[in-house]
Amino acid sequence: MNRTLTRLALLSVLMVSFASAAIIYTLTATLTTVVTVPNIIFTTGADTGSIGGTIGTNGTTFTATNVPLQVGANVTIEEAVNLTNTDGGSSHDIIGAEVASEDFGAELNMLSIYVYNGTRYLLISLDGSGAVVYEFSGTLSMPASAEWSIIVEGCYDDGTVSGTTNTITFNIWQ
Repeated sequence: MNRTLTRLALLSVLMVSFASAAIIYTLTATLTTVVTVPNIIFTTGADTGSIGGTIGTNGTTFTATNVPLQVGANVTIEEAVNLTNTDGGSSHDIIGAEVASEDFGAELNMLSIYVYNGTRYLLISLDGSGAVVYEFSGTLSMPASAEWSIIVEGCYDDGTVSGTTNTITFNIWQ
């Protein structure tokens, strides 16, 4: 009987050892997300309606469907849309601009997009071949509650066919 107890004791120790080895450790993480809207958004400018401009629901997108560039004569749209700092208590920075896409070709003479706060700051420039030659990178500090206009300036080459349409999509980083 002593042998049987010894065997049972050894079997019990063996079972406890296997049970201890089977403990699985888990790590749990919980993420809580918060929706944030940029402090600098697009708002309606004096020329927004005349160029077929619309602003997205949260102010982060702007679309213009009828920007009237001419052939051989430079056109300046002084207030295509505005940039507005919605934070009434703090300044925020524009840190760059980037062309996401554009389909201008050799018919373009030039196209420039500026931000204006009393001084024109070039954001984007395309050359006569439609190639992007400049994208702003730096820091423009926008004071609390400030509103700055976006200026679009450009023209098509002589001989460009009437009714030609092109599109540029760009981002302003903050």
